Amino acid sequence: MHIFGMGRLYSFSFICLLICMIGNYFHWNNIAVVMIVLGTCLCVWETVHRYYHMTTVFWRTRPRSIITAGLHIFVYFLAKVEAQTSVADAFGLPAKDFESTVQIYALLMYIPTYLLMIAIIIFGASLVSMGTMAWLVTKSQIIDFLQSLTDGLHLNYRWLQNRVKFATPLEKGLETLGLATISSLLFMIAGTLFLEVRHSEWLMHLIAYKVDYHQIRQFPGIDPNSKVILHGEGLISCATIEGNNVKIEVKKLEPLSTTAQ
Repeated sequence: MHIFGMGRLYSFSFICLLICMIGNYFHWNNIAVVMIVLGTCLCVWETVHRYYHMTTVFWRTRPRSIITAGLHIFVYFLAKVEAQTSVADAFGLPAKDFESTVQIYALLMYIPTYLLMIAIIIFGASLVSMGTMAWLVTKSQIIDFLQSLTDGLHLNYRWLQNRVKFATPLEKGLETLGLATISSLLFMIAGTLFLEVRHSEWLMHLIAYKVDYHQIRQFPGIDPNSKVILHGEGLISCATIEGNNVKIEVKKLEPLSTTAQ
C-alpha cells in the first residue's frame, strides 16, 4: 500500500499518526499513545532502511576512509580534552601528572562522544530534510517570487519546478520525523553515558591507584610502602584503599635533615 507516492512503511506510519490525531480529538488517549508510538517506530525503521543504503553506497567510495579517519581523530581529541578536565576536577591536581588515567578515561569518554557526534550529524540531516520539505511545499511561490524580481532580465526559473521531484512534502516530513527521533534517542543515550562516566570519581580514583600511583622505595623521605605521585614544588599525593574507596591525600614532602660534620 502506497499513499501519495510514499514508501510502504511511511504510508503505514502516516495512517498511524492520522489515527493518533483522531484518537486525540475524541480523547481516546490509549489509542492515541499506541498509534503515535507505532507510527514513530515505523517512520524510524523506514528512515534507517533508506539511510542504511545511502551509507553503504558512501562506504564504497574512495574518500570514506579519509572522512572516517578524520572523524575518529576529532572525536578522540574531544574525548581526551574532556578526560583531562574530568581528571583535574576529580583530583584537584594537574591532569599531566595522571597521564595513564587520562588516556584510559579518554577511551571511556570516546563512546559517548562518538555517539554525540553521530547525533549531531543526524540532526543536521533532519534540518536538510526539513528544508527540502519546505522547498517542496513552497517552491511554486518561491519561483514566482524569483520570477517577479528578475522579470526585466528575461530569466526563467520554471526548470527548478521540474527538477526537484525526488520526493513528496509528506514523505520528507515523515523522514524529518524519523531523523529527529533517531537524533533525540542518540542525544539521550550519549548524554546519559557521558554524565555517568564524567561523574564517576570512584572509578577515576581506582584507575589512578592502579596505573599512576607507584611505590618509590629508593626515594628519600617517602614511605617505601606508600603509593605516591610526585607533583613538583615539593608536593606529593598518596593513595590508599579504605574499604571500597580510594583516598587521595596531598602533602608537602619534608626536606631531609642534614647532620653537621
